[in-house]
Amino acid sequence: MSMSHRFEDVGATLRGGGKLEELDADTVIQLFQKSSAVLLRGFEAGQDQFRTFSNKLSSEFITHLNFARKPYGDRTLTGVSPGHDHFFAHAEMGYVPFRPDVAWFYCEQPARKGGETTIYDGVEVLKRLRPDTRKLFEQKRILFQLEIPSEVWSAMAPDQDSFGLYLSQFDKGDFSYGFDEANRLHTRFVTSAIIRTRYGASWAFCNSLLDSGQPLFEDKGAIPTNALYDVISVTEALSIPVAWQAGDILMLDNSRFMHGRREFDDNERRVLVRFSNIAF
Repeated sequence: MSMSHRFEDVGATLRGGGKLEELDADTVIQLFQKSSAVLLRGFEAGQDQFRTFSNKLSSEFITHLNFARKPYGDRTLTGVSPGHDHFFAHAEMGYVPFRPDVAWFYCEQPARKGGETTIYDGVEVLKRLRPDTRKLFEQKRILFQLEIPSEVWSAMAPDQDSFGLYLSQFDKGDFSYGFDEANRLHTRFVTSAIIRTRYGASWAFCNSLLDSGQPLFEDKGAIPTNALYDVISVTEALSIPVAWQAGDILMLDNSRFMHGRREFDDNERRVLVRFSNIAF
C-alpha cells in the first residue's frame, strides 16, 4: 500500500527570502483554503513577526488549558508541551467545544536530531481505518471529562460569572460544566471522532482521542483496545514529519490535520504555538 511521507504531498510550502511582514496575506489564505496545511520557509521571522502575522489572519486566540506550557509574553503564545517524548496524533483541544480553527507553529530553534512535528491527514486516516473501527466511531461518540484548576480557567476570564457566560454559548446538550467549592471547573464534552472538514466538506478522523488519559465512549464504556491500536497503527503509518528549520511557520487546519511529535534528546529545541479562530 503506497503511503505519503512528504509534506509536499499533502500541504503547500511557500518559500521566501524577504521579510514576513511583506508577504501577501491573501496568498497564504488561498493556499490554506486549498491545502489546509501551509509551511512558510525562508522568511525573516522572529517571535514578534510571527505574532504580528498570525494576528493578521486571526479573529481571536484560544488560551491553551495546559499550563505546563511556557508562555512568551502572554498565554496566547506558548511553547509546546514540555518534555522530549513522542506524541501521538491529536487535534488541538478537541476535548472542549471551543476547539480552535487553526494551530500555528513557529520554530525558533530545531532540535539537533529528531523533534520533528508530525502531521496526519484526517481524511486519509479515516479511509485507512479497518471497517469495524470506522463503524464503531460512526456509531459512538467520545466522552471527555476535565477538571480545570482555577488558575487555568481564570486566565481566560476574570471570574466564574464571566467564564460561565462564555461557556454558556456551547451548552447545548453535548457540553456541560460546573464549578466546585475549590473553584475548580469541571467539564463534560461529547463529540464525534469523525467530523466535517472546514474546506471541501470531507469527512475526517480528526480528534483528541489519543490525547486522552482515559478514552471513553459517551455511555462511559471503554474504547476497545483493538480499535485504539488500529487508530495508532494507521496514524503512525501516515505520519508526515515536518523537519524544522529556524524561522519556519506552519499553519494547520485543526478540522482536518492532527499533529504530534517525534522524540528528541536535547534541550535546544524551541517551537512556539498559537491557537486561533480565523478572520477569513
